[in-house]
Amino acid sequence: HEDRSAFDERLAALQNLQENAHMAHSRDRASLQAGIADAFREWERAQTELRREGAELQLEIAAFTRGETSIDTVTETRESSPRSKHETPRGSRRATPLMGARGLSSPDQWTGYNQSSEDTLGECQWAGYNQSSEETLGESQWEGYNQSSEDTLEECTDTLQPAFPAGAAYPQFLRGNLLNDVSQATFVSESSLSTSPVRNFTASEETLPASRGPQEVGEVSQSWVSSYVSPWMVGRTKVTYLGRYLVLFDELAPAFAPTSASCSDRLADIAQAVESGAVLRNALEAFQSTDRGQMGSLSYTDGSVHEMISTVFQRFDLLPPSDDLLQLVYMKFDLDGTMALDLHCCMCLADALARALLHGDPNTTRSRSRLICPSPAGSPRRHSSANWLQWKRSSLDDWVEHFPSPPMASTSSFTYLDKVPVRFGELSSSFGQEKANNSGQRSRMAPIVESRSFPRTALRLFHSFDAEKEGVLAWNSGKIKDFVKSVFEHYDLELPTEAQISQLFCKFDTERKMRLGPRECFCLVDALVRAMFYTEERASIIETQAQGTVEEWVSTYTAPALGTTTGITYMGRIPVNFSEVSSSMKPVIQANARHRRRLVDAIESGVFMRKAFQTYNTSDVLHCGVLTWSSGEIYEFIVAVFQHNGLTPPTKAQTCPLYALFDVEKRHHLDARECLCLADALVRAVFVEAPPQDNVVINVGLSLPEVEEWLSHYTPPPVGKTNILAYMDGIIVDLTDLSYTMLAAASANAPHTARMVDTVESGALVQMAWQTYKRCDTEKRGFLAWNDGAVREFVKAVFDQHGLACPSETQIDQLYTVFDADSNMRLDARECLCLVDALVRGVFHAKVSGTTASKSDARLPQL
Repeated sequence: HEDRSAFDERLAALQNLQENAHMAHSRDRASLQAGIADAFREWERAQTELRREGAELQLEIAAFTRGETSIDTVTETRESSPRSKHETPRGSRRATPLMGARGLSSPDQWTGYNQSSEDTLGECQWAGYNQSSEETLGESQWEGYNQSSEDTLEECTDTLQPAFPAGAAYPQFLRGNLLNDVSQATFVSESSLSTSPVRNFTASEETLPASRGPQEVGEVSQSWVSSYVSPWMVGRTKVTYLGRYLVLFDELAPAFAPTSASCSDRLADIAQAVESGAVLRNALEAFQSTDRGQMGSLSYTDGSVHEMISTVFQRFDLLPPSDDLLQLVYMKFDLDGTMALDLHCCMCLADALARALLHGDPNTTRSRSRLICPSPAGSPRRHSSANWLQWKRSSLDDWVEHFPSPPMASTSSFTYLDKVPVRFGELSSSFGQEKANNSGQRSRMAPIVESRSFPRTALRLFHSFDAEKEGVLAWNSGKIKDFVKSVFEHYDLELPTEAQISQLFCKFDTERKMRLGPRECFCLVDALVRAMFYTEERASIIETQAQGTVEEWVSTYTAPALGTTTGITYMGRIPVNFSEVSSSMKPVIQANARHRRRLVDAIESGVFMRKAFQTYNTSDVLHCGVLTWSSGEIYEFIVAVFQHNGLTPPTKAQTCPLYALFDVEKRHHLDARECLCLADALVRAVFVEAPPQDNVVINVGLSLPEVEEWLSHYTPPPVGKTNILAYMDGIIVDLTDLSYTMLAAASANAPHTARMVDTVESGALVQMAWQTYKRCDTEKRGFLAWNDGAVREFVKAVFDQHGLACPSETQIDQLYTVFDADSNMRLDARECLCLVDALVRGVFHAKVSGTTASKSDARLPQL
């Protein structure tokens, strides 16, 4: 009845929380929708006013250009006209509608750009982009008007971060021939931008909420592309995409130079496509056609990003950049190391690649910018379809060269394309006589399957069946079965049955399109061959031997001293400088500073490496001997290693650069030894620098008589009356958080609640724990060590003494790190007593306190 009552109370509380959250969500949603509607109406009013002013402005500028009026006349006319209600003063200067910028105060201020040209160009605000230079301005075309001065524009930086009003696509500066196409010219004043309800478009998650469907995402992205104005190419050396991803094109220029030279006759058209936004529009269409599963993102490892970029470049009659060049720019956008990009990052990646191609030619970005329009349809093709197919085949060849082909005999399972796991033992069990007939070919086929010749032969046969050059083979046409048959016949092997091929085909046809590309077709036949020759006994023996090899290496590993080692060359080929790695991990270093002494001992004694090996065995669920990055296995392993040692783990972005250093062959996975070395390098980077000496806490334990004296005056605070307790030396324990981590122990010990509350509040718990401690401290050292298990044995003995279920080792470990303030891997007598007191209180806190305790008004009784 008590359990049922407690459950009903908990359920009622959760339902109440759910109702409150639902009501709050409804209110927030209604408020947000109202705000969006108001902002959109305000934006429409501002747009109408700005269009009217833009049209008037074009007529005045046209008259000025024809010489019918002077700049002073235009200035006086504009300043005498009524101020737009959307324009507000900025500082001490008066804003005028002219070009939507500040009013003219000198003849040198043309078309709304604040310029001063005496000897040097100080500052120029150019369509929202800050430009500075120390040299002279020659001649440039700005917004279609020739301007000359004695100054030269040398440097310009852009941010591809268009201002977006809530709920609508913002029409920024619409470039066009302003003199000939007045009807389409739209200008936005800087002052109106400051008063309009706008917000920055910084990431796809912010602008495209998760609640939107794929169609809505595409509509918003289409609006963004249609209103977005690409920065001009002239003088652009760097662009910050989406307010986050900085690309320095000067650094990329040397790598792209050979590719730029090969298409030098197309660079002018590419510049036109970039500046007109045609690249982004085509990138959006390519993304939508490539994202067949409508996931909202494309994976790098399965070739989806490559396919999308290839489609974009093909539409402009260009051969796409090589895999190395694509990866060079791709890493600028995948800061979190997820090996996937969302829609807007993919679009910006295409734009960055096109700009990098232009920067590969030093003459392109120095030429004058032109007023441009989208490229006319049907532009002449410069590359034949044969060249395009040749590039696609070369891309597959690159993939083949980097395909991770594990040893056939020792591999019991493998994850193909980082998304299709195959257990060869399960697949092999469905084979019958054909497996027995092929068994004699095992010794011949093993080196072939593990070599590069096997995928090359398979892809050559694939192309022979892909007569239409579609890049896929359909199941219903029978071509996939014929392809598998041709591969098996090529190697004189007996073919599996159609049912067996169909069973595996369904695994690789993840999109249910009833067709496979060249990569999937090869992986299909590779899995069939491996399953055909799989033997459980031999695989288990070799797997055990491999496991034993790593285990032997761990057991004999001698760790270099942490304090005197600034770098290690792991496995004789991967040099790591810990100081360089630690420079990007300052928050992690600060969070783990108090554990330094404990971890130094664990690293140098080999305890850390042995625990990491145990964690690896748990992480390798498929027992395939490797962990992959794109699936998150490697990062999850790193997090588990840090947490098992009571440490705050680094972020995925902080882990990714070091992972890339260990993935020398770009296989996108690491074996057991590489994973252990990666974990060792990360932990060493965290603790390579010793903290200042005055920040080290030295905790001197009490002698046994002093502990006896302390116990004689000890008065335990009541259970459940406060959520926070302050133990000795300023150690704070949040009992509410602690109780949430110990729900299993609380449920098991619920029948003992009343008895244990009396035991704790009477002081009997601490007194009995003191007697238990003296029995555990057999050597009378005045402390219990963690590494030899003495602390855990003491805690278990106390719980057993009271007939309680003991918390798990992980729960004890987490609270132990709180009390081991000086990180010396041991607790003195008083620390041990406080540890068990906190553990017992954590077990019964939620049951006793209910909802009456409050953190805000809790007093901190000292123990």
